[in-house]
Amino acid sequence: MAIDLNLKNNSDKKVKSNKLDIQLVDAGKQIVASTQSDISLDKGEEKVVSFELEVDNPMIWSAEKPNLYRLVISMTNEGKEKIQIIGSDVGFISVTIENGQLFVNGQPILIKGVNRHDHHPQFGHYIPRETMEKDVALMKQFNINTVRTAHYPNDPYFYSLCDRNGIYVIAEANIESHGLGAAQQRAYDNDIHIADNPLWETAYIDRIERLYEIHKNYASVIIWSMGNECGDGYNFQKSYQWLKENDSRPVMFEQGSLRNTTDIYALMYATIGQLKNYAVDENNYRPFIMCEYAHAMGNSVGNLQDYWDMIEAYPLIQGGCIWDWVDQGIEDFTDDGEKYFAYGGDIAPDSIQEDGNFCINGLVNPDRNPNPHIWEVKKVYQNISVKPVDIQSGKIKIFNKSFFTNLSEYLVVWSVIENGVIVESGKLDLDIPPSSNEIIEILFTTEPKTYNEYFLNISFLQNKATNFIPSGHEVAFEQLLIKKPVKNQKTIKNTLALFTNETDDIIEVSGEDFVLTISKTTGNISKLNYNDQDCIIDDLKPDFWRVPTDNDYGNDMVKRLGIWKEAHKSDTLTEFDFKTSESEFVVSVKRFNKETGSEFNSTYTITGDYKIKVDNQFILAPNIPVPDLPRLGMQTAISTDLNNVEWYGRGPHENYADRKTSARIGVYQSKVEDLYFPYIRPQENGYRTDVRWAAFTNSEGKGFIIQGSPEICFNASYYSKEQYSNEQQVVYKHTYDMKKEDKIYLNVDYKQMGVGGDNSWGAQVHEEYRILPHEYNYSFILRAFESQD
Repeated sequence: MAIDLNLKNNSDKKVKSNKLDIQLVDAGKQIVASTQSDISLDKGEEKVVSFELEVDNPMIWSAEKPNLYRLVISMTNEGKEKIQIIGSDVGFISVTIENGQLFVNGQPILIKGVNRHDHHPQFGHYIPRETMEKDVALMKQFNINTVRTAHYPNDPYFYSLCDRNGIYVIAEANIESHGLGAAQQRAYDNDIHIADNPLWETAYIDRIERLYEIHKNYASVIIWSMGNECGDGYNFQKSYQWLKENDSRPVMFEQGSLRNTTDIYALMYATIGQLKNYAVDENNYRPFIMCEYAHAMGNSVGNLQDYWDMIEAYPLIQGGCIWDWVDQGIEDFTDDGEKYFAYGGDIAPDSIQEDGNFCINGLVNPDRNPNPHIWEVKKVYQNISVKPVDIQSGKIKIFNKSFFTNLSEYLVVWSVIENGVIVESGKLDLDIPPSSNEIIEILFTTEPKTYNEYFLNISFLQNKATNFIPSGHEVAFEQLLIKKPVKNQKTIKNTLALFTNETDDIIEVSGEDFVLTISKTTGNISKLNYNDQDCIIDDLKPDFWRVPTDNDYGNDMVKRLGIWKEAHKSDTLTEFDFKTSESEFVVSVKRFNKETGSEFNSTYTITGDYKIKVDNQFILAPNIPVPDLPRLGMQTAISTDLNNVEWYGRGPHENYADRKTSARIGVYQSKVEDLYFPYIRPQENGYRTDVRWAAFTNSEGKGFIIQGSPEICFNASYYSKEQYSNEQQVVYKHTYDMKKEDKIYLNVDYKQMGVGGDNSWGAQVHEEYRILPHEYNYSFILRAFESQD
């Protein structure tokens, strides 16, 4: 171990015969290496002195194993008094690029990263130590292993936290000249761009040198970044050359593309197709690490698993850093004392240029409370996966994706879930080395029943607490389907009588503690009452629109798909038919929408046990081209008495078609108001997918249940779509604008399109997560429910 010390005599006399002691101490406070030297310095003299320490079998540092030593340097004067003691944490780490891959300590690691700005909701860019500690704690708990210090050096304490707790750092210089043009974005004028002006060489080198000198001793710094969106040219060639002459660690420079100013191809916001095209090109010899990707603005971070399926498939692609870590909002209060986070034009005079809520793009909000999409990041970034081999007999394959950690270090528990309820559980003792896999057999004894659904849940838990990860914290999980239910074909004899009452406007179907009203004008269910509890209180009508997300506004969804926003309001009822028997009543309705050329047809079958089966069919005319649908389903309003919701589906947090790998199938309970997530700029939120059933009940546990046939998606909210969609306020709307209403708006959907997330300025939802204009059919059942059911 080579040590260079910069010594300077600041006293007013010569220092002679002072003794310098250098010791390397391990975590157990044992001295593992030491050396001594006599030091003499003239008055004001400064010099660099080099030492060598030999360490036998040193512990290596990595994000998984942040092994550190303490370097203690003390100086003793002629009187044998210790006159100065300094110390520093040091670690042994090797960072190289071999065969087109980034290696740390001989392993081709993956960068599971985020970009981090210095931000505090009250103090702006001043970051208290406890906030930095919170950042690192959350990153460790959500499986984030890398931080790019976007776009400037951070407080030294942050790097020491990364050293001690295991976070790789891409250390970025504070160089950005975006206003003069950025490479990879648009053409810029080399004649005026300072990146290519030799007169600026000293200024560039100065910032690069300071970046290096301040951070060179941190074990966590594995990559140097020369700046952000600052062009490329002569001054970066000189800066790159300076770094390579002074250090062995790789240089990342997104603006350098594949030129000679970077060791890593760091294209920001690359598409999955671009990743693959790079990976299969045999001429490429640099690792591809996206300096920015998965723009987390508002309700976002869709299709992250798809990115990582591609990343893990090709050695040359080694991950990236999500943009970004924290929503950059400033805490403020309304005149009534309601807290909210200000942004953009909220906090500057009208004369100051601003960009609305464009800095609200983090995985956590300014208070560091997690945004829903961070749960998807945790799942996708986890270092363990499980695949079925012969799930019926309990055989599975466990993959240890860690590079330095044996799975023996985790407590592993499993459970068999029957219809969302644990029926059997146990523990596993694993010994799977890093970068290995093993087939194991779980000897569960549950005999699956024909009409029930079964999953195997496996959780990997922190066995021993660390600084920021408590014992028992779940670091990874997998849920595997054991058996789908077989649809029950048995016919249950309905013994209860149905009564009908018809007027010019409605048909009313009733029975004991049951009243259903269907409009003959619209064909919609307009009222439903079970056990003297009003359930449906507004029309159950077709719905094709969702409240736009930030990504939707960025890709012009409102204009592209806007034909669906008010489509249901112009439906024409073209057919209304009903037939009845002693224990069954069937209503068939057909609706036609001239603008879209679509039909939304419903059949309501009411049986003598007071169940209502709703069969919906969506049909498009072959000669009228229409765009994708934002959603396909039905919306109604239900009584606010029914503010308890329980569901069997994905949860507990919100999830969408392209962001649901982190949401396990299970039975969950919530208050309706807690389904709502207060995005700083309100937008689509609170959705749940792959739902088998959802029940809404009052304080006595009575209400109704929606059963998918086989599955639905739903959300329930006290806020109508109209609260979100005032076009004059969309940029500046805040959580305090949302006013709780005296009804609960309920969507019962076939599907809603995904949220996307490749970027927030044009990228659309991936095709596989859209609702393409085709014919669709879906069904669900309504019936009375009591919580003991």
